[in-house]
Amino acid sequence: MKTEFSAERRGSIPIAILLPHAPILVPAVAGGRLEACRSSYDAMGEAARRLVATQPEAVVLISPHAARAARAFAVTSGGVSGSLARFGASHSEVRLPGDSVLTTELRSEAAARGIATANLPAAQLDHGSVVPLWHLTQAGWGGPTVVVALAEVDNSRIGELGECVAAAAVRLGRRVAVVASGDMSHRLQPGAPCGYDPEAAKFDHAFIAQLRSGATHGLAAAVERLQENAAEDVVESTQFALGAAGWRADGREVLGYEGPFGVGYGVAVLFAAAEAEGARGPADADRLAMLPALARASIAAALQLPAELVAPRPGDCPGGNGVFVTLHTAEGRLRGCIGTMESHTGDLAVETWRMAREAALHDPRFSPVGPDELAALRIEVTVLEPLEDIASEAELDPRHWGVVVRAADGRRGLLLPDIPEVTSVAQQVAIARSKAGIGAKEPVRLQRFAARKIVEPGTP
Repeated sequence: MKTEFSAERRGSIPIAILLPHAPILVPAVAGGRLEACRSSYDAMGEAARRLVATQPEAVVLISPHAARAARAFAVTSGGVSGSLARFGASHSEVRLPGDSVLTTELRSEAAARGIATANLPAAQLDHGSVVPLWHLTQAGWGGPTVVVALAEVDNSRIGELGECVAAAAVRLGRRVAVVASGDMSHRLQPGAPCGYDPEAAKFDHAFIAQLRSGATHGLAAAVERLQENAAEDVVESTQFALGAAGWRADGREVLGYEGPFGVGYGVAVLFAAAEAEGARGPADADRLAMLPALARASIAAALQLPAELVAPRPGDCPGGNGVFVTLHTAEGRLRGCIGTMESHTGDLAVETWRMAREAALHDPRFSPVGPDELAALRIEVTVLEPLEDIASEAELDPRHWGVVVRAADGRRGLLLPDIPEVTSVAQQVAIARSKAGIGAKEPVRLQRFAARKIVEPGTP
């Protein structure tokens, strides 16, 4: 049944997101290497879910790898389809209806502004289109979809073309979500697809910083001097999406960044209208506040004690974030702490319920919590923000950042931020190494994350 929207909600851009397009971000291509880019994969799923939750009536995606016309922006009009067969994953495919009415209106608006457009064949889409659309379909999208290609020569008006999408949405009275497909630097490490450039990482750091600062019109200028070193294909796609969003940064959130294979993967909500905020799960303070009580109820149920809350259903508190449950005695001593670095269910409440039982009953450092202990325990739930790669320990601060250390063979250790006993970066990293059985001199990949700590009311 089609959802009805009030007049003020129709004819709008409810959300614009940035998704990377490396084929390895699809499990059938990645195989055993998926764990190395798991945080990006999970962030893409979260961004896709947020887009679908806004209930758009069409999606417009721009891909830097779509077939380009010489001096025009090519646009699809019929159904779009493609697969990752050339990457060994022929069953990872998308097949979506087109939107000829939206395409016609977009091209008409562009023509009125003197912007040339052309026809883009919709069959056998490029991987820059297929990978993001695959993630959207996994999140439940199956509606009308339009793909836009950059021009071979002169993309200086790409942001204005995005404005044309917004104008077409208003004229048609349609809700149109926008997806920018783009990877960041392709030169982050030796063996990267475009070779290695030691300056390339500066582009990624600057670009992510600009997103976090809410930059819109000034984003491209801020990173322009670093683009050649980076060999990126993200800036123009992002400008298109920002133009469609009216050059606003409402609801802006970076969901993830990492570069495990020499290419930077950035995932972000570039814009989310106020009416879309309810889809943001992890940012909903009211729903987060109930997590410690839910953890207590989970432990009580496991111990066959009366519980005020029942097991949550998927969808009660949507979010792909990792969750840790920590138990302390009344005297402040640690009594158990277990968590997951990423959600396996897409729901924070479900993960909290599961991790609470693990912390109480299966932390190998402690005996199981007994029925007579629970009432006196202090419970806190920590919700992890997306992981981001860092170049060195200089980018850590144990008061504000948690850390993940990863060895080349897959061993990894995590330490939460703001632990009173941890007062230095060296101590923080050493503990994380020890937890994973990684030697003090073994090379590691470093990641950091922010976290939200939620405690029960009345907890000191």
